[in-house]
Amino acid sequence: MKILAFDVSITGCAVAIFDGESGFWNKNFLETYRGQAEMLIPMIEDIIQKAGWAMQDLNRIAITQGPGS
Repeated sequence: MKILAFDVSITGCAVAIFDGESGFWNKNFLETYRGQAEMLIPMIEDIIQKAGWAMQDLNRIAITQGPGS
């Protein structure tokens, strides 16, 4: 199962991927107080591309529910 997870609460923008079958994982994090909405999609596209995946390869998407917009 291929999972994409992301978090844009508080002071950063974090994106991670995990493949439960192979154990492969990768993450990316940027510390920032502003602009998470603008950074999120490019970060997701970058990590998916570097893994050699396509968006349609994902089985699950995990998100955080926290403070912030």
